[in-house]
Amino acid sequence: MTIAELKRLKESEDQVEFKEAKNQYAYNSSRKSVLGYTVAFANEKGGYLVLGLEDAYPHNVCGSNAFNGREGQLEQDVYRDTGVRIQTEVLYEGTRRVLVIRIPSRPIGKLLYFNDVPLMRVGDGLERMSEEMYLSIIQEQEPDFSSKKCEGISMADLDEIAIKKMKESYARKQNNQGFLSLHTEQ
Repeated sequence: MTIAELKRLKESEDQVEFKEAKNQYAYNSSRKSVLGYTVAFANEKGGYLVLGLEDAYPHNVCGSNAFNGREGQLEQDVYRDTGVRIQTEVLYEGTRRVLVIRIPSRPIGKLLYFNDVPLMRVGDGLERMSEEMYLSIIQEQEPDFSSKKCEGISMADLDEIAIKKMKESYARKQNNQGFLSLHTEQ
């Protein structure tokens, strides 16, 4: 991502948060810290925390010394503390440094917490996740393996006893004994 691309992004639409952070930025001392934003963005399918650009649109470069020379350590610390593997990228406009922190999405069905609170972004703040979002995340599931086709399989590969049991169960469930008389390949 380039600085020119970053300048065109809008926080609410593009899953990005801009902070001036001219000299430093909090790692975990409050919700509005690297860890707080990591948790909130990961809970909301990922995003970017950008240090060194002004919040106001279009985002002018002010430069940041936050985590200067410690980008790799920052990645290690965030992974240690959250299990999220962020990626950092340093960009320059002249001598002004911009730190871009790319935050991936959380695992399917798993919530992330900051100080025992599942966070999400609301306007300019980081708030406790809404009940609706919380429930939708914990109800997520891995894809159903039974909906996938097995390439190269034929009817000869299937167990006739298992097919018979499946037809019996389906006939009972549908209250339709006609399923029992279907040919195996139907």
